[in-house]
Amino acid sequence: MKDVAKIAVGIVLGFACSGTICLGFLLTGAITYGLIAPFREEVVVVEEGILEFYPIATVPAEEILSLGESVTVDGVEVAVKDYEIVGSYEDEFEWRGQPQEGAKFLWLYVEAQNVGEVKECLPRAVDFRLWCEDDEIFKRVASPVDRETYHAWFFGQGCVYPGVGREGWILYEIPMGAEPADILVRFGHSVDKPRPLPPHRVSEYYWWRLE
Repeated sequence: MKDVAKIAVGIVLGFACSGTICLGFLLTGAITYGLIAPFREEVVVVEEGILEFYPIATVPAEEILSLGESVTVDGVEVAVKDYEIVGSYEDEFEWRGQPQEGAKFLWLYVEAQNVGEVKECLPRAVDFRLWCEDDEIFKRVASPVDRETYHAWFFGQGCVYPGVGREGWILYEIPMGAEPADILVRFGHSVDKPRPLPPHRVSEYYWWRLE
């Protein structure tokens, strides 16, 4: 009788141990998956257009336009005509615009006109950026009282008929020690790039030197 009892106890303990081992494997698997799954390796494909979005400011000299020269892109003639460096400006809301400490303002005068035969969209002010010693400088919002700012997309009306254009000033903040010879103006224009599906858009760039 005692032998039967021992056998019964052995069977129960065997099932218990097996269950514990199985549970251990399950917990270990769950923990391992929980730790590894969020960090599993992912393959990231970098599109050509993304790489082109961050070009270096150094470009061949023959590709840089002089102040006043124009380029025609998709029926729109674009030109950087003039610039002016100032320490401050009067705002239409009766306060004086001041640059940050160690900086100064640069006003850039640009023109864009539809010279094609159909309705075309003019470039936005944000499409013009400065490059100073490999640093990209974006436009600032400004409402001066003594000059007309460039508003090609005023109230969403950025596409115009042939013969219609926009012109005006765009404000930037540059380092105090920056000289016009150190600065390049970059105009970016998005175009469709033909290739096997899916289609994608990339940016073409045009450059001007201030001096």
